[in-house]
Amino acid sequence: MTTHLEPELCRLKEHYPEATVSTLSDGVVLVTLGQVTVPHGWSLSAPTLAFVVPAGYPAAQPDCFYVDEVLTLAGGQVPQNSGRQPLGGRDWTWFSWHLQSWRPGRDNLFTYARFVELRMSDVR
Repeated sequence: MTTHLEPELCRLKEHYPEATVSTLSDGVVLVTLGQVTVPHGWSLSAPTLAFVVPAGYPAAQPDCFYVDEVLTLAGGQVPQNSGRQPLGGRDWTWFSWHLQSWRPGRDNLFTYARFVELRMSDVR
């Protein structure tokens, strides 16, 4: 694991007990939150959520996120601003959803995880 992220992983684990941070074979750092309960309206009640930590973090903010490949809207429709994408040896549904404001020193992996969860509460 990337040692400079250990304190942030501890904070993530307080709210997301299954959270892990791993470095993939291509050097990408992946944060996996584990299965997170989402509101009614999705095809899964608790998909796995993940995001990539950019090389310039914390000055550079995480951007976009990933969920289980099979996740759709409850009626089978593809979620808005999403598509299929491989990462770390598996296929994911990638959400092109961007945080509008990032404040290094105040925002961190936990605040980004909360942003991802907030996006999942907006079923579309």
